[in-house]
Amino acid sequence: MCLGGNAALGFGARRRGLKAVIALAPAHAPEFLSRRPEIAQSIARAQAAAAAGRSDEKATFDDVDLGKIFSVGTTPAIYLSFFGPDSPAVMPDTLDTEHAPP
Repeated sequence: MCLGGNAALGFGARRRGLKAVIALAPAHAPEFLSRRPEIAQSIARAQAAAAAGRSDEKATFDDVDLGKIFSVGTTPAIYLSFFGPDSPAVMPDTLDTEHAPP
């Protein structure tokens, strides 16, 4: 799985005047991955840590690749930037040009 296509979409959605973005097989869909119980629990833990002011304290969270769950060590802020519901990685929201930044 490659995240380059998703990163290109996120970059393009935040740049005024860009004419086009071509993304081949964009991957990573947190809006679907968050339905997995392991990922949902990790998102909830990361959100709780962030709400308690511990966004930058390293912790262990679950990740998934090719259907396999594994642990990653990162901060809640970084984890939520990738899996959070408000993450730029949520492609349908990223591509919502109605709510794009000015």
